[in-house]
Formats: sequence, C-alpha cells, structure tokens
Amino acid sequence: MIEPDEQVEARTEELLEAIRNSSACREYMAAREELSKYPERKQKADRFRRENYIVRNFAADDAGRQKADISRMREQLRLDPVIDRYLNAELILCRMLKGCALEILNAAQLDLYGMDDIL
Repeated sequence: MIEPDEQVEARTEELLEAIRNSSACREYMAAREELSKYPERKQKADRFRRENYIVRNFAADDAGRQKADISRMREQLRLDPVIDRYLNAELILCRMLKGCALEILNAAQLDLYGMDDIL
C-alpha cells in the first residue's frame, strides 16, 4: 500500500508534467524564446512586468498615478506583436497556475479568511 505522502509526491510529479505539457506552458515557452531574440524588447517587457508587479502588490502614496503610468506603458508595449504575445502567454500561464494553487489550498482547507484579495 502506498503511503499518503508518497501519493502526494507521485501526483505532484504528474501535475508538474501536465503543466509542462499544457498548451499554456508550451505557448509561454515559445513566446519567451522568441522574445529572447530581441534583448531590447525583452528588457522593456521585463521592466514593465517588474513595475506592474510592484504597483499591484505594494501600496504607495501615488498609486493612482503609478497605475496610470503602467496602463500607458502596457498600451505602448502591446503594439509590439512579440512583446504582446509574450505578455499574453505569461498571463494565461499565471492564471492557470494560480487556479491550481487555489484548488490545492482549498483542498488543504487552510483558513484564508480575508486574504482573497491578495491570493
């Protein structure tokens, strides 16, 4: 008989393999590879991703202005099809991973009351 912890480890490996083989992950990897051919574009995308993360996750006194700046930056970057493909693929993959993580947290029945806005 397989111990429950061994089952979790085995199923975790299966989940990781399923994620790696998903269309979302394959599209992200292809878009990332394409973007890596253009270092200047990659740098712009990375700067946007960093700034976007900071604005969304850390409150600031001028958060409204920062969000407006990020929106303008996003609109400009979305005009570049290589960057747009990469950012879209990353967003789709992240949403899939977030959904998996939330399902796992729900299965563990962790008490996350009041944390839905940050998870």
